[in-house]
Amino acid sequence: MSSSDEKPHLDIDSHVVIQLGAELISDSEQALLELVKNAYDGDATKCTITIDPDWLPEKVHPWHSHLMKRGKKSIGRIVVEDNGIGLSENSVTKGWLRISASLKRAEDGNKKKTGLRRTPVGDKGLGRLATMRLGDVLLLHTRVHREAKARSVAFAWSDFRSGASLSDVPVRIGTSTALQGKPQGTSIEILGLNEPSYWGSDASVDSVITRLSSLISPFKRIHDFRVNIRYNERLHDLQEIGADALNHSSAKFVFSYSEKSLEITAWFSKTLFRGQSGEANREIYERFTSVKELPKAVKFISENRRVKEWRFKSLLDEPGGWLFSLSTSIDWDEIPKDHKSSGGIEPGPFDGEFYYVLFNEPTKDSLQAAGISVDILKEMTTVGVFRDGFRVRMNDDWLEISKSVTSGGYFQLRPRNVIGYFCISNELNSGLVEKSDREGFVDNEAWRGFMRVASRIKKLANDSLESVRLAYDDYKREFLREKGGSSTDSDQVLPSADDLQRGRARAAETFKNARVRGVGLQKRISAIRTAISRSVPKGGAVALSVEGDLKEIDESLAEFNLAIEEAAVRAVEGFGAAEYVMQAHEHLNERNLRLIDAAAVGLSARGLTHEINSHTLVVEKALASVRRIARAKGDSKLADAADKIAGAIRELKKTVSSINPLLGGSRSLKENFYVSEAVREYIATRSRRIEELDIALEISGARGPLIRFSRARFNQILENLLQNSFYWIRQHQEEDRKVKRQIKIEIDNLGLTWWDGAKGVRKAVENTLFEPYVTEKPEGEGQGLGLFLSTAFLESERCQISLLFERNSFGRRYKFRVDFRGAVTK
Repeated sequence: MSSSDEKPHLDIDSHVVIQLGAELISDSEQALLELVKNAYDGDATKCTITIDPDWLPEKVHPWHSHLMKRGKKSIGRIVVEDNGIGLSENSVTKGWLRISASLKRAEDGNKKKTGLRRTPVGDKGLGRLATMRLGDVLLLHTRVHREAKARSVAFAWSDFRSGASLSDVPVRIGTSTALQGKPQGTSIEILGLNEPSYWGSDASVDSVITRLSSLISPFKRIHDFRVNIRYNERLHDLQEIGADALNHSSAKFVFSYSEKSLEITAWFSKTLFRGQSGEANREIYERFTSVKELPKAVKFISENRRVKEWRFKSLLDEPGGWLFSLSTSIDWDEIPKDHKSSGGIEPGPFDGEFYYVLFNEPTKDSLQAAGISVDILKEMTTVGVFRDGFRVRMNDDWLEISKSVTSGGYFQLRPRNVIGYFCISNELNSGLVEKSDREGFVDNEAWRGFMRVASRIKKLANDSLESVRLAYDDYKREFLREKGGSSTDSDQVLPSADDLQRGRARAAETFKNARVRGVGLQKRISAIRTAISRSVPKGGAVALSVEGDLKEIDESLAEFNLAIEEAAVRAVEGFGAAEYVMQAHEHLNERNLRLIDAAAVGLSARGLTHEINSHTLVVEKALASVRRIARAKGDSKLADAADKIAGAIRELKKTVSSINPLLGGSRSLKENFYVSEAVREYIATRSRRIEELDIALEISGARGPLIRFSRARFNQILENLLQNSFYWIRQHQEEDRKVKRQIKIEIDNLGLTWWDGAKGVRKAVENTLFEPYVTEKPEGEGQGLGLFLSTAFLESERCQISLLFERNSFGRRYKFRVDFRGAVTK
């Protein structure tokens, strides 16, 4: 048959395989791990990796001439052998020799169980591509049960050259007496190492062993499967590295998710409270941990208000060295969603643990005394996801623990102090799909559901640490009071330094965002002015009206920018003043209120950005109408579109100007007003947003008392209640259609009662809701300061806000009572 008669077909250049392998496998450790996974999938109970950088082929070796062309003194070899079931002839020809083919998948696409009832951890048929990272020649020896000899397959990656078809790459197939008399199993040899000098370095191989050990779970030994590395006649068990070191952690968090419920238990040891500087801290710690005092100290902590939110258990009489544990649970429907988990579905059951290690000098001394390498332990400080015992490569801070460093206290989880894992499986978490390059997961519904639960686990761990921190701070203050408060070190045990640090960071971020938003608005207004000048006849009534409004908004934005800068300055002053107050033990109410006001400005600026987005959208839509109508030359419609633009600008002016009353001397300026009238005026400024969210808001009751109060602070209290209602109505209605989109405000002779149609306050936080940084919202959605600031504003005027004991149909407290009797005037 002539070439012209050959059936047209697609072909592939063999060099594409080299490119594919380079993209899929990131490094040598991942390459070795892929081969170990194949051993696991082959029902092996033992896998040994032998690294022999000095290996040279004998002259009778079938690959001698090919390898010696490299002209190197050391050729080097890596052997990965197992005692699994081996590969049949069919498995070799139709599976192993076909790139991306995998016999581990059933016809329906699901993974087939192995003989040992394992769910395969590899299924992409790309494991052998990993070997090109390591060396040139790939030599397979494999034998199944009752076969007389092992079969062998070999080829060289250097034969995959550009211009050669994949089918033209030579493959040597034969039989072998290899496997050293083993009745079954597989041996893969990689000959002609790409970097023999690297593999010949003790330091390099030690590093490979350490990193590879992190890819095979050191936390939970894989059932009936052991992995060893042999190098320089020494045998290293990967799964034992680091396990003993975890006993030196100061806290651990054990969690499991199944049947729509998350359960987490936090364990704490005495070392968590050690290491703070100062003579007073040392003395307090010694008393805290003394045999006589410890039971009383643990009981003291158990009675702390924040700790009471958890199920507390003393562990003093139990083995393990832990002082106590805190436990809690939360249902899937109660876990709030954020933008990263939107649309997520249940990921399936999983479990895991976090270990919190304080690498202070006492801990380092303990590790060294136990013969544990501090450096190796530090290299393990990350949170991994292990699927059936094998780690999925991910970004070191994929759980964003570092975010807690700027928003949390001293005892928050920190990236360089946490060693942890999530344990998932192919069988139970099939919706979690790994990317082809093994670097993370595909962003699908199951992954977003997994992140929803994982983020809540992180928050609960941080909350438990924060609760214990505050309880221990109370214990320290009690100690100082017993001493008469005369210790010169007492300033070092005040708990507010971390609160001030995170407050300062949050305020800086808020002001930065507000500045960026202000610049963006000025650009938008400039663009609107230009567009209108091109579309609307100059000198006309519409043009003059719109230009007048644009000039007003320009002036308001300029005032807004000045207000933000003044707020930033005052925030710095407020934090500085607060630090001085705390350090000097001076509880000056006015300075504390300045700090609170600075934080309130930050919260107002943040809320402002949300409002601006809504209004600018209206401006853009109206502007589009102006352009269309200008083209059609319809004057009446043009005027209508211009009116819409002007209306949106007026709304924008209201929102921007809402920050001004909180600045300068006006923030504490009091005036007389009736509660009902002030509530209705405030709600009118938010009517557009209420309508957009399709929420029915009802104000009922009396005219309310005449009070003398700061109007700015009054509005801030209402703003916090309103934004909380907005958030929880949206969150809860997505999970439960019984939730109603309604807000009710009932006014009486002493104040008002506020409630909405959401599920209400979860029992776990109902007693601490008004304390700083207590929030059920995800990171980025809430700071836990709104109700705390409202409480401070009210208490400064002898008024108060509380959560009434009445429960709704969901069994939760849900009504907020604002009592203004301390501000009532005649």
